[in-house]
Amino acid sequence: MTVAHLKERMDQRFKVVDARFDAVDARFDALDAQFRRLFRSVESLGQKVGADKRGLADGLKHCDTVLSEHDKRIRDLETPRI
Repeated sequence: MTVAHLKERMDQRFKVVDARFDAVDARFDALDAQFRRLFRSVESLGQKVGADKRGLADGLKHCDTVLSEHDKRIRDLETPRI
């Protein structure tokens, strides 16, 4: 094998390796884009859950207020025990 043949063979192998690296880079770019979409979706879901939690807390506070008011009215109507 001459130096020219060896150089040609090595050049071909380097081209194949470079093509594989490019393919891997493209896959990583695609995965990066998918993860970005996933993270945006998770963040959006977290904000929605936070809003729902606040709504439930407000509803619970309102129900507690109504029950407390009714309980106070009932106690006011009861005759005191001596």
